[in-house]
Amino acid sequence: GAAQRYPTAFQTVDVAIVKGDEVLLAQKPSEAQWRFVGGFSDVSSLSLEEDARREVMEETGLEISDPVYIGSLKVNDWRYRSEKDCVKTALFVADYTFGSPKGADDVACVKWVKFKEFDYKFNLVEEHVPLWEMFIKHMDRNHKSC
Repeated sequence: GAAQRYPTAFQTVDVAIVKGDEVLLAQKPSEAQWRFVGGFSDVSSLSLEEDARREVMEETGLEISDPVYIGSLKVNDWRYRSEKDCVKTALFVADYTFGSPKGADDVACVKWVKFKEFDYKFNLVEEHVPLWEMFIKHMDRNHKSC
């Protein structure tokens, strides 16, 4: 039989790609709402920052500055709701540096939104709402105007 195993926390990364007062959001083919760019951590990568860069490149074709870790949380992922396993994501913020964003891999389309004006409670997938709130708190703390 199968050996008993401990429940697993699957690691993912999400990236808030910032350009001025805008952040890049992605839309999956089957979803009407938006989300941060991201995906599962790769067992062969050396760091979550490396995963963040890879996911951004795979899903948008963009190059970003060094991703800065701002926090993590357990994600209410539909794939694991009835299991002992769960998904935990690490949220990073990175500045857009180069490229023209286009949806690729498992992303249908991407768009820049003004993060101060974006109605996130209505327009984001439910599991990314707490990530958005973490992102906004970080932006408010670190980008106070003089």
